[in-house]
Amino acid sequence: QAAIVRAQSASAVQKTFFEFVHRYAADFSLGLQHNYSPITTQAINYIINNPSAPVQLSEVAHAINVSDSYLSQLFKKDTGMNFVYYVHRYKMRLAKQMLDESMLIYQVCEKIGFENSSYFAKIFKRFHGVSPTEYKSKENGQPPDTGYNTQGLKQYRRLRAATTGYFIK
Repeated sequence: QAAIVRAQSASAVQKTFFEFVHRYAADFSLGLQHNYSPITTQAINYIINNPSAPVQLSEVAHAINVSDSYLSQLFKKDTGMNFVYYVHRYKMRLAKQMLDESMLIYQVCEKIGFENSSYFAKIFKRFHGVSPTEYKSKENGQPPDTGYNTQGLKQYRRLRAATTGYFIK
């Protein structure tokens, strides 16, 4: 509300409004407001409760007593996105919050379970459109959070395909 009141032009009001809508839609799509299957809900809870671990599909499937392939298919069906993408999206939102709280990049990597800081930087840029270093050095504010950078989605998919051998649809 305050940002809309401070806006000095109609285009600034419109921009602020769209940022709010994108932020709300992104939060809604995290899964907490959906009626997912119990298995998908357990998987999401596992992801949320283990932010500092490098969460793997096989690890989550084992923890909730289902097969990897069943969890993968059900998760994609319920959420509309694959497991790895969901985990990365969640962790990149956490990373952004931590960077906003003035944590150092290496500390953020440790807190969200990334052992390789350059891989973290690549994934962060795919979701937010700028590297973690660029994000921290922005003057007076942050870029709008739209959930992920749509232009970077194709690059993200190519990166995942190159590093895992699997292509994400």
